[in-house]
Amino acid sequence: MRMSAGASVMCVLVTALVSQAQGRLLSQVSNAPIVDHAVAIGVFLHGRANLYAPAAPGFPVFYSGEDVRVEVVVANQTDVEIAVGEAGRSWIDDLQLTVVRQHAEGTPSPMRVSTLARFARTGRLTLLPGHSTNDVFTLRADTGQPLPIGMYTIAVELPTLERVGKGTRITRRRVSFEVREPVARGDVLDYYLHQAYRARIENRPKDERIWIDRVMAMHPGSLAAWLDLAELTFRQGDCKAAIAALTRALSVLTSKADQELRVRPPAEHEFVLRQRLQKCGATA
Repeated sequence: MRMSAGASVMCVLVTALVSQAQGRLLSQVSNAPIVDHAVAIGVFLHGRANLYAPAAPGFPVFYSGEDVRVEVVVANQTDVEIAVGEAGRSWIDDLQLTVVRQHAEGTPSPMRVSTLARFARTGRLTLLPGHSTNDVFTLRADTGQPLPIGMYTIAVELPTLERVGKGTRITRRRVSFEVREPVARGDVLDYYLHQAYRARIENRPKDERIWIDRVMAMHPGSLAAWLDLAELTFRQGDCKAAIAALTRALSVLTSKADQELRVRPPAEHEFVLRQRLQKCGATA
């Protein structure tokens, strides 16, 4: 994988992590939809959407110290099989990823780009029609630390796609995000929820409960926290605790008691909650 260098490029360390099917389920945002009848790349940011703190449209928020993970997908949406990569060379080797940081004063600093790509696939890979391959990268500063606060744009290009398949070939994508400090109340709540989410996907239930409890201590009527607690206890097989949490979440939802929530649940959310209650043997 090549990383571009120049006056507008933030120096990052990119560690490639081979993703399984669960990677798609973790995708928070993408401005890169897969197009039918095309060979295309898609770019997704892994994380949890903000629920309490404001976030600009198209700019998902990560918090200082949080890992920023980027998933790149190569999809074959044509009716013929294609091959990416070649003998002894993975498609990852031809991937060009550029990260630009916009500083507060409006001008990015000139920094060299370095990369460390571990666990990347090697060799030629055949994709049948409708199939895809992917990899996940963790963005870090060249010091090995998480990215500092700022506004970022990631540009991803896989020029070798121009040589495969037929018809439309989408070889470039771009996504943006923000890294901020959790100072305001809404940001602190979202930071705790982000940490609970990270603990969940890394299978650390004790830590997940700690972060959920921190949200509840700060905001006892948090719909998000009660839903998280219900999911955690349900996964642990504690239906009694799950029913209690779901009942509280349903009460908060129907009464619209969580006035701090900026992102309202969809209309069918109440139906989903009642279904979950029934699965635990409760009468909804």
